[in-house]
Amino acid sequence: MILKKKCLEWKEWENRLSALLQGKVVYRSGAGQIHKADVRTEEFLVEAKYTTATTYSFKSIEWNKIKREALNVELIPLFAIKTNKYELGVMRVVDYAEILPLDFTPCIEKKNSFAVGGTVHSAAVTFKHDGIEEELIVFPLSRLVKD
Repeated sequence: MILKKKCLEWKEWENRLSALLQGKVVYRSGAGQIHKADVRTEEFLVEAKYTTATTYSFKSIEWNKIKREALNVELIPLFAIKTNKYELGVMRVVDYAEILPLDFTPCIEKKNSFAVGGTVHSAAVTFKHDGIEEELIVFPLSRLVKD
């Protein structure tokens, strides 16, 4: 019964996210080579993650996957995380700066994984993956809501 409830919760999260970003849930996302990511909008290709925990451990392999898929179709990669307290987004600072004003705290530290949660303020992290350093921003997803 717990498994069924969690399945419904992540589906609800994908539906809420697609409505929030004015996009569409990708049918059978992750099923094979054709269906990439979980939500697609005119601007973003979104990987959605759901957890009942307070934090989520964000790893470079996850970022690389959505970034590669999004850039292949000329969309902005966005990682959307719902914890039991927060709805957070992760994207490249360069993409964020084109959409919203930069209002984040300075770089935390260089890592190849980090935990998100515990704050609703924006923060930048220099993310190390595949020998490349890239500055990402963690922010409340509500900032992307279009009026």
